[in-house]
Amino acid sequence: MNDPSPAEGLYKQINKVTQSKAFKEKYISELKRRGEAHLIVSALITTVTFAAGFTLPGGYNGDDGMAILTRKTAFRAFVVTDTIALVLSVSAVFLHFFMTVHDDETVLRKHFLWAVSFTMLGMGAMVIAFTTGLYVVLPHSSGPAIFICILWACFFLACFLEFKLLGKKKNQ
Repeated sequence: MNDPSPAEGLYKQINKVTQSKAFKEKYISELKRRGEAHLIVSALITTVTFAAGFTLPGGYNGDDGMAILTRKTAFRAFVVTDTIALVLSVSAVFLHFFMTVHDDETVLRKHFLWAVSFTMLGMGAMVIAFTTGLYVVLPHSSGPAIFICILWACFFLACFLEFKLLGKKKNQ
């Protein structure tokens, strides 16, 4: 009564092949290679957002060294989103670094997926920081300020649609 169906038998054979030592080693090697490429992106985001935190839009007041645009809402949004981008990208850098000292497939996959997620969110926060930084220094009623906001909104819409399309392809 407990005879496996042909489909179950085939599944078990495929599972044995994919779980072979050679396949695991190749998979681990590929995860580490991709992690190295993503590490570069995360490190660049970290560098840019760190530098942007010290070269604030509008500059500094010569009397007390405080940021000139501190009272503006767009400036505060810049500081918050730049900090979020920095924290997320540094977290991704650490996760990619930790990937170099692990050989467990499950740990590597989790680190990689979290690092990619942090990098993507960090890029989004960096784009918002850039937009709010430009917006705060441009006259609010000017064409360039409005154009920049519309352009980045289109960018985020395109990214959203791309991820939605990738999700559909993956489920098929």
